[in-house]
Amino acid sequence: MKLLAGFIAVITGFTTQETLEGKDYGLVEDSCEEYFHNAKSWPLTDKYPGAIRLCQNIAGKPHKFATLYDIPTGIPVYSAYIGNRSPDKTHHDRPDSRKRWPRLAKSLCFDGDFDSEKSYASRIDHVYHSDWAFCGKHQTVNDDYLGEHDLIHIDRGHVDPNEINNEDPDAQDTTFTLTNVAPQASIFNGTVLNLFNNYFM
Repeated sequence: MKLLAGFIAVITGFTTQETLEGKDYGLVEDSCEEYFHNAKSWPLTDKYPGAIRLCQNIAGKPHKFATLYDIPTGIPVYSAYIGNRSPDKTHHDRPDSRKRWPRLAKSLCFDGDFDSEKSYASRIDHVYHSDWAFCGKHQTVNDDYLGEHDLIHIDRGHVDPNEINNEDPDAQDTTFTLTNVAPQASIFNGTVLNLFNNYFM
């Protein structure tokens, strides 16, 4: 992960400087204030000056929730969503996460600056692996998590849970983005959180 990589760089006393090149997919403005109560949108932006406002969507589809994503740490501050559960609706199985974690937020594959007062469609999609280093300047990529489970026992922890969205397959799919994930202790993910999800979902 970025945090672990930064720690290793400090310990070893050096960092590498490299020129990253890749496809700039460009920022696409969007609005998703409906996920916030009483239009009090995007709290805590003043506490995280490096954070970007994301309207989380699969590329080409409508957004399903909002995330304030802190680019410097590669971790979401929060995700805001509307919980709407009904016993009359079909509950869908959890999607295959192995096919989804490699996807990236294409809007975060950009060069230059962004306007912190605006919100952007994340446009979650697959990109060429050769573009991961470029895209990874502004977001966590799947390679950041590979091997970390065995090393320090962390999982990808959904901030907007997949399970609470299981009445809407597109919403479920959208939760599988690393811009909606925080490092989570494996023991917590497999015990306490699992019990919570089973009880409330």
